[in-house]
Amino acid sequence: MGKNKELDYMINANTMLLKPVRHEKYGTLVYEKGCKFYTMFRPKDYIENACLEGGSSYTGRREAVLYSTTYRNKIPIPIFPEKSIIAFPTLSSSHFDCEWVFLLHVKGYKIVENVIEEPRTQVDFHDGQYEDVTISAYSFKEQMERASYCNFLFSRVNNHESYIKM
Repeated sequence: MGKNKELDYMINANTMLLKPVRHEKYGTLVYEKGCKFYTMFRPKDYIENACLEGGSSYTGRREAVLYSTTYRNKIPIPIFPEKSIIAFPTLSSSHFDCEWVFLLHVKGYKIVENVIEEPRTQVDFHDGQYEDVTISAYSFKEQMERASYCNFLFSRVNNHESYIKM
């Protein structure tokens, strides 16, 4: 995505979930505090743009997480770490159906029963909204833990409380 691409949405402190949609006009269903709406571009476009707005590329944020952790797949992305805006993917970030959940807004989660084709988890948000996402409850818990660790790790860096690696 180049700088010439003008997006119709900017990730912010109210962003809770970016869900891809298969539609000729829209690419994402955005969940924000108290509302949801469609936008034109794909979820990863918004993640990449927000990283740049936050002072680094998506690749740079991803590489920082890889360098600082043992994670190697489904990497949480600290978009605006100084504001604790951390998003984590439900699938590989290159997968068309990858949804991005924003840690700050998750109140809880539970297994969606009687799903035949693929595991689903219901995410409950602090504002009372909820949505099913394509991920098992076990993997969702793991992604929450990874994102929480990234939040801890990168908010420490930004608050100059980090340690020096030896």
